[in-house]
Amino acid sequence: MINSSPKTVDNRSITILPEDHAQVDSHRRKAQSRTFLIYASLLFLGGLLANTWWYYQDWRFLADGSNSTGTIDSWSTQASSYKGRSQPTHTINYQFKTQSGELKLGRDWVKAWRHRPKSESGIKPKRNQDILVEYLKADPNTSRIVIPNRYAEEHFLSTCAMLLGGALFLILLINSLPTKLRLQSYGGILILLGLALLTLFVYTVLLSDFEVNRPGDFLVKLLILLTFATPFVGGALWYGWFLFQQSHFTFTDPQELLKLESMPPCGDQVTIMPRTFMGTESAIVIDHQHRLVHFLNCHVAKGFLPKVKPIHSCNIDRLEFDEKTYSTKSGKKTQAILKTPEGSTSLGMDEPGVAELLGLLRKHR
Repeated sequence: MINSSPKTVDNRSITILPEDHAQVDSHRRKAQSRTFLIYASLLFLGGLLANTWWYYQDWRFLADGSNSTGTIDSWSTQASSYKGRSQPTHTINYQFKTQSGELKLGRDWVKAWRHRPKSESGIKPKRNQDILVEYLKADPNTSRIVIPNRYAEEHFLSTCAMLLGGALFLILLINSLPTKLRLQSYGGILILLGLALLTLFVYTVLLSDFEVNRPGDFLVKLLILLTFATPFVGGALWYGWFLFQQSHFTFTDPQELLKLESMPPCGDQVTIMPRTFMGTESAIVIDHQHRLVHFLNCHVAKGFLPKVKPIHSCNIDRLEFDEKTYSTKSGKKTQAILKTPEGSTSLGMDEPGVAELLGLLRKHR
């Protein structure tokens, strides 16, 4: 962990990459907040309006509805396919009598693959079969087949949209906090999520009714569950703890990095490139006089489990440069990799200041 106690820094020439780092970072954060606000508002309000509309449709029949046993006149079926599974939808024409004895005609659609009407004839319709319908007393021409779960999927999707919008609003709130508190908040949420997933996994293993037909079946099922659960549980716990640890390393002015007790003494000419690494603040510092490069909070040590070193210094002559190009939805991107004998640091070539930093490092070789 980097000790943030300040020490005296002599006057020296300090260059920040890019020169307008503060403005670029402020613009990036504002653009990100604006995008999150738009999506959060659309999802939450859209989900709220949709949920309200579905509830209103049911409320009309609850407040002013009456049931009647109708008769199927005719029907037709249209089937779609989803992941190889047939999804039939029945269009049913029916007639029914109101409480006053007036004969009315109606039409409704039953999605047999997810609707559960009270009448079995709604799933397997036949001519002249009875079917339970409901109509509005104030407008008997408005009727429908009684389907208790008619809007269950719509309610579920609308609620998911509201929850996702709420989550984006929460992210906006957390992002407005000071850096240290922001990282601790995200870390705490991820750790709680990991513990919740772990609890769910243990519950599934201990209380679920495993059907064991042969010796070893239980172990096989346990290994399958473990294979699926480990990446989610382990990833949430590891990254949450990582954010907690890195919350102790924050800065508002890149020049503050030179005051850290753990920072090796630098010469008269220094170049600093602030950046973010895995959601945390980091930086790369070039000491031109001593021909050293210092990686702060962004150097991944070699090993089976990746470990981010708080600070790692390396002679520029020992650096190895590599590049990797990969495809994304927005096109091809190039990643520069700075390798040291102990690990590596990856930089996106589209990151502000990276091209200038690489040029300075190559100049010293």
